[in-house]
Amino acid sequence: MLCFNVMLATAKIPEHIDRGSGTIQYILEDAEILVRNETYNKEVGFHINVDGVWKNFHTSYSHSLMTGGGTIVEVWKIREFGELLKQITVTTPMPPKPVFQFAVFYHNLDWDTWYWDNNYGQDYFL
Repeated sequence: MLCFNVMLATAKIPEHIDRGSGTIQYILEDAEILVRNETYNKEVGFHINVDGVWKNFHTSYSHSLMTGGGTIVEVWKIREFGELLKQITVTTPMPPKPVFQFAVFYHNLDWDTWYWDNNYGQDYFL
């Protein structure tokens, strides 16, 4: 028996430094969300706090998995090249690395029902 509707599988927000332009980019990449297959019409994504503003970053359906109990779980991924969250111009000294607070969501559009994985009310941080 499947006990979740939506669950964070993986997420990375690495630092990409472009010394030529003097910028640092933080990109959400290699990010996957697991969703119980309830309906065809859905939105799945990340709800991330970037500089004090909450933004949604939608994912795309990747493939389905069969659980040991016979339930279908869908894997949803961030787009191939990731999502740019923040870009900083490098100064001396180096700016502190930002901390990103986030949760994942599944919006069932047929029933207008929202499901969240927010790490048991504590949110995730990277």
